[in-house]
Amino acid sequence: MAEYIPIHEKNLRPEYEHYRYMMFMLPIAMRAKIIVETGLSKGFSTQLFCEAAKLIGGKVFTYDVEDSPETRKKIKDLGLSEVWTFQLSDSVNGGRQWVYGKIDLLFLDSDHSRQHVEAELEMWTRHMSPLGLILIHDTFNSDPSKRPDTALIGARRFLLSHKEWKLMNLTEPIGMAVLWQKIH
Repeated sequence: MAEYIPIHEKNLRPEYEHYRYMMFMLPIAMRAKIIVETGLSKGFSTQLFCEAAKLIGGKVFTYDVEDSPETRKKIKDLGLSEVWTFQLSDSVNGGRQWVYGKIDLLFLDSDHSRQHVEAELEMWTRHMSPLGLILIHDTFNSDPSKRPDTALIGARRFLLSHKEWKLMNLTEPIGMAVLWQKIH
């Protein structure tokens, strides 16, 4: 008999409906043992990644320049602390100092400026497993006057000098770019 695995949905914002199952199921489908996310905020993606990691024996590492006691408490209350490590650090420096092995899934959701996304990709891609995936959040805005698509521009600029990577951008509703390495 199949086991029912609940996601602690009461802790998620409704606007995360569009990708919460992807964020939960993707690490499981990939058997992602090492998941890295940049940007913490309220910890919605952190929670999803930690729930998935707990099921498959993985580990989640989060990098941000701001701490979130609210998120720490939520992760602890959900019994997910053993799979989560928070680093109070700029994500680019985190990539520069990474020593925990090959990354299976990288989720970039910190500073969305073109320069920062490019710098993150430069630092983190060297640590990716050959079949690893990179997700970049907030790569689309239907109203460019509010926020230009700078994260996507940064990713595309990175690709100019890194031909071994491919990119697909999912535009709706707020954008999620997916990068993967070409298989030779």
